[in-house]
Amino acid sequence: MKKTPARILAVAIAILLALSLSACGDSFESAMTRAVSEMQDVESLHMDMVMGIDMSLSADGQTLEMPISMDMSMDTINEPLTARATMNMNVMQQPVSVEYYVERSGEGYMMYANMDGGGWEAAAVDETELGQFSAVEGVEFYLQCAYAFEKVGEEEVRGATASRYDGEIPADMLSEAIERSGAYDMFESLGVSGKSTDGLTSGMGLSIYLDNETGLPVRYVIDMTDLMREMMDTTLSAVGAGDAMSWEVGEASVSVTLSDFNGIDAIEIPDYARGA
Repeated sequence: MKKTPARILAVAIAILLALSLSACGDSFESAMTRAVSEMQDVESLHMDMVMGIDMSLSADGQTLEMPISMDMSMDTINEPLTARATMNMNVMQQPVSVEYYVERSGEGYMMYANMDGGGWEAAAVDETELGQFSAVEGVEFYLQCAYAFEKVGEEEVRGATASRYDGEIPADMLSEAIERSGAYDMFESLGVSGKSTDGLTSGMGLSIYLDNETGLPVRYVIDMTDLMREMMDTTLSAVGAGDAMSWEVGEASVSVTLSDFNGIDAIEIPDYARGA
């Protein structure tokens, strides 16, 4: 519960910031160089994430619908690292809601979480995990992931015009990318082994939106559809059920919108959360 949402967000931001040195095309490289430069001055921001996976499992003439959806809203301040977030997830019509805070405590960090209003729980969090909240964490790895990004047009994001660039994270980089993101937690909840990415040939599409006026990254969309289809088929084959059962994945995507750059002065953590 405490790792997946933040890591999914942070890894995608890291991917988005990392592309400038490995992308093809002078215009994109120039735009991303500016984006990286502008992000150096960002001390706080707001993130909104929407994830949707539309899939079903069929066997013996019966079909089980297994939709998954998640939306998350998070405020973050870089120094000292502080965050507050709310997350709503629905897995096969089973809703789950989580509210949490993160703050520095002494030499370490504390996370306070409340699931479905059942009461607050506190846990010490390792600094290596919290590094995933940083937009630049893991950039060296993700510099290797992107290639052949191209501008495909302009779209409106939160009332402003942004340029959209499309590309793909290649299949041979997926395993480490997913592991770094913490997305394996989500896959394992579906019974998918972390080894399911071994030998995959599907890449993962990525669209990046850069604000035309500020140069800042304001949205990115990750298309996991082909990846999920191949992973599910691989999982069934691994357990010898490939002939008797089949997965159908209609669409799987994550969309993250960034806003309120440097607009969050403080995050107050209520006493009732700290008292967990």
